[in-house]
Amino acid sequence: MVSIDIVNHILLEAYRNYLNGIKTYKIQIPWNSYQSLYNEAINSLNEDGLINIESRTTSFFNVSLTPYGISCASEL
Repeated sequence: MVSIDIVNHILLEAYRNYLNGIKTYKIQIPWNSYQSLYNEAINSLNEDGLINIESRTTSFFNVSLTPYGISCASEL
């Protein structure tokens, strides 16, 4: 089950970066029990068309918002 809190956090941080002129947001993946929740949230956002995954490693993701993601994030 995807954590809505983590999804909203990722969207809002990516949107904040977008508003500051930074197109790519680096998400550091925690090395604790939240790791799988972050991976699920990022994959869900990508599958729903809200973000694009630009690059990915085991410890971080670089993501960018899609136009749909920008619209949704501005509503939060």
